[in-house]
Amino acid sequence: MGGTRLSRERAKRIATRCGPWLLVIALLVWLDGPRFLNHMGVAFRTNVLNDDMRIQLPYFYHYADKSLFTNDVIGRYHADGTGELFRALYIALAPLVDVVVLGKALTYVTLWLTAAGLAVAAARLGGKPAAFAAACFTLGSYEFIDRTVGGLPRAFAYPCVAWMLASLAWGRIRSHAVLSALGAGFYPLLPVIGGLTLAIVLLVLHPRDRGSARSWSFRRRVVVLGLTFLGACSLLVPFAVRVHKYGAVIHAQDFGAFPEAGPGGRLHDLDRSPAPPFFELAENTGARALGHGNAPFWPDVHELVASRAHKQTALIVIALIAAAGVLRAGLLRSGRPFRRVAAFALAVFIGFQLAALVDPSLVPSSRYVRYGVPTLLVAVVPSAAIGLLPRGWRLKGRFRAFTAPLWVGGFVAVLLAFLGTYSSQTFGYEVRLGGGEQGIAAAMRRLPANALVAGWPEGFMDDLTIVAKRSAFITYQTYMPYNQKMTLEMRARADAVIDAYYAPDLAPLRRLRDEFRVTHFLIEPGRLRKRGRLFRPLDHEIASAFAALARSGKDNVLAGDLGDAVLYRDGRYELLDLAKL
Repeated sequence: MGGTRLSRERAKRIATRCGPWLLVIALLVWLDGPRFLNHMGVAFRTNVLNDDMRIQLPYFYHYADKSLFTNDVIGRYHADGTGELFRALYIALAPLVDVVVLGKALTYVTLWLTAAGLAVAAARLGGKPAAFAAACFTLGSYEFIDRTVGGLPRAFAYPCVAWMLASLAWGRIRSHAVLSALGAGFYPLLPVIGGLTLAIVLLVLHPRDRGSARSWSFRRRVVVLGLTFLGACSLLVPFAVRVHKYGAVIHAQDFGAFPEAGPGGRLHDLDRSPAPPFFELAENTGARALGHGNAPFWPDVHELVASRAHKQTALIVIALIAAAGVLRAGLLRSGRPFRRVAAFALAVFIGFQLAALVDPSLVPSSRYVRYGVPTLLVAVVPSAAIGLLPRGWRLKGRFRAFTAPLWVGGFVAVLLAFLGTYSSQTFGYEVRLGGGEQGIAAAMRRLPANALVAGWPEGFMDDLTIVAKRSAFITYQTYMPYNQKMTLEMRARADAVIDAYYAPDLAPLRRLRDEFRVTHFLIEPGRLRKRGRLFRPLDHEIASAFAALARSGKDNVLAGDLGDAVLYRDGRYELLDLAKL
């Protein structure tokens, strides 16, 4: 009888602990399951790609087949620019799983890990209703899937940060230290944010606020910080040594010599130094994290803030309410989790300011805001209501335990109704290999494994390395001006292609063959008689080459009959074998 009673009590405890989580998971599956199935159905089509996965992933096919990409200098550069653990993961799995399929699968693994981590953090701060809201925002916001899509190094930043927040909220300081060190193997800013947070918690916060480290001596705290630093360095140093051979990092003062890294160049504004002020970035990033969606709950309510002005007003009101709730919760005796999370917020701010001084050394300083602010808001905003609960409003007797869940649940319901959480069913996988490109793709796949193909650095050339697994001489996607030596190499390659595209004779094509060891050249006849555009400084080279061709009074040699050198021809493409020129 005693054993039966204990078994029943144990089962009751398990049901009490797991039941709410099962309900949260069931609701999330009901709300987001069909959308993710549709999204995955699109993403895993063989003719569908993410824009950015064409930069860093193709070279990892080399580890599945050593004959591939042996002469892909730019592909190796981008692969070398990834973290140690990211490289180890792809190198280990490349012989077993197609690299692109792996990248697509990691889109969802990293997104779901992020949602789980932020839900666990929010559960400690505001209970299960807050956990549900945090998961809803993570799975439904464009901001999160925009970073995890493609399975790139950046995809691992959000899950690592999310579980750092979870470890802080629950006071698991050892776990936070381990995540901070391991994060260096995936994305360089993770050990900076994690290490600064760890230092604040261990050296600044009151012992009662240090969670599992509350009884640690000063010596032990310093040792843990030192071991975390050494662990991160052991992963960062090989990365730094590997990319050092590609030249110094391009800074703002170098934009005169490297205009492709400056305004009008290849990089987006947020990837270029100097970054906007911290709070301007935080406002915009926070609005993207919380304000994107089509409202699966109560569309009529969501219509009240459908306009840009009304949505901005709603976000300001929510921010003020959340700030008041977090501040009051942090001042309470029971607010230790909020105070530890506040250490993370301070670390993000300090990390941004330090990175801005050397921007961009490891990653652009704007990334500290990009990965720190959304995770913080998603975990904290739904939980803020706990700090606004009036003492006199608590239920009595056996219903007392339901007071906080009901209060936070009501706030979460209003939050989700106004902001919405339902994002696109195809977001992040908009690159399509059309039917008109199947023929040229098949022709490329028939080329030798060591072929090096040049062509106008846009369009199909961007897709070449993935759809045909052949090396591309230069493409728009891979032209990323981060390191000086490599940027000069990419510029020289692009200039040589532009000269060949607008030439009255075969000399530039022969130069590609003899000097750059290019084996094949892709012609798009539709581009030959109009001046193309790329970015600075290539636009100047395009204008010069186009004008020189016009002054010569001759036709573009690529528009003529190139005889036996043409390996493939259709209405959109011609493929040349440069050895036959």
